[in-house]
Amino acid sequence: MGEFLAECCVLTPEAWTPSAAIMDAYRQWAQGANVRYTLNANKVAERLRALDCVPEQHPTSRTRGWRGVGLLTEREGQTP
Repeated sequence: MGEFLAECCVLTPEAWTPSAAIMDAYRQWAQGANVRYTLNANKVAERLRALDCVPEQHPTSRTRGWRGVGLLTEREGQTP
């Protein structure tokens, strides 16, 4: 999970990302990185909580997500 966070995410209090988007990105990353045993959603949540990310529902869309973590776009990930 640490490699995924380093390569694909940014940890900042201002960020908010839907839970489904985090899991989709993690699964795609794991497949590309040939990770044999991936974490389930509960284990990912444990890791995010340990990094002081907070689960919360978006106020207008009511979508569940995480405050404190954002996903890097492919372009952002390639920027030095």
